[in-house]
Amino acid sequence: MNYTLILAGNYGDKPPITLGVFESDPWARPQLNQQIEFRGKIYVVVACNPTSNPSDVTVAYTIEPFNSNAPYKA
Repeated sequence: MNYTLILAGNYGDKPPITLGVFESDPWARPQLNQQIEFRGKIYVVVACNPTSNPSDVTVAYTIEPFNSNAPYKA
């Protein structure tokens, strides 16, 4: 399966950025609120499109950098 990683923007001056496309087995696909590592940094999956996270179509995952101070923004 193909998956797309998108770095979330701030709905203002910082637009979303497509980081890349990766291929993985359906059993290893990320879930909502799961932490993943990408290029040595930890991110959190904040959204997936389509929301049902099916295994037979390309899924776009929106991620944000991990914030250890959540729910407070740094």
